[in-house]
Amino acid sequence: MEDRLLTVKEVAKLLKVSENWVYTHWQELGGFKLPSKGEKAPVRFFEKTLIGVLKNALQKNQEWENSLDSGHSCPWEEDYKGMQNKERGGQVRSGVEAGSSETTGRGNKKSRKDKYNLLA
Repeated sequence: MEDRLLTVKEVAKLLKVSENWVYTHWQELGGFKLPSKGEKAPVRFFEKTLIGVLKNALQKNQEWENSLDSGHSCPWEEDYKGMQNKERGGQVRSGVEAGSSETTGRGNKKSRKDKYNLLA
């Protein structure tokens, strides 16, 4: 099978996304720019490279879904929980003591009260 060159329009149609999305993600999709003297060089994709990138993404997605099925959390969840615990460790955050009804907010000006007690 010959390795065809695909245009942004063809890739967008194949993936059922907008051409703008393809332009935004052309490097992630394995695309490259043709040599050009102008500001906007045309982007192209080798069909085999694109298929390989998509297969790899599908495989990673399936591995992640399988890990969720086996009771594991998503890979970044533990890091996120750790960050939350550090922030809430009874320490003063952003110039606000736990239970305080005011915040120093931006700069040194006093701003809105914490009417929903979110900063406690």
